[in-house]
Amino acid sequence: MTLTEQLMHSDVEAMNTLRTGTFHSKRLQRVLGADELVEITIKEISPAKYNSIRDANKNNSDEFAVYNRICLEGIVEPNLKDNELMKHFQCSTPISLVEKLFSMEVVAIANSIADLSDFATEDKQVEEVKN
Repeated sequence: MTLTEQLMHSDVEAMNTLRTGTFHSKRLQRVLGADELVEITIKEISPAKYNSIRDANKNNSDEFAVYNRICLEGIVEPNLKDNELMKHFQCSTPISLVEKLFSMEVVAIANSIADLSDFATEDKQVEEVKN
């Protein structure tokens, strides 16, 4: 069976379903005083959402702005848009909650969301083309 034929028999709805995954947070482990890493739930983000985040921050000199925004869009649990959670941590916006809860860990979380979303980094793409 050709690839085209296989695609014609595939589940189209499965293509529209965003995958979820987990990230194990050292920062939340410390914040909560937990014995083990704290599991957060992440989801993939669409290329359109990723591009809008990147485009909205292209003139921003804060290199963490994109990471923070990807985390806000890609973290499912905890719900970073929950008003009570923001109030508890004295944050006025979901982005400020991301910054407070995850600090420098946003880089690793954003990379996990990118991996889940099948976004290849430029280095990975170049390596794949070489092979």
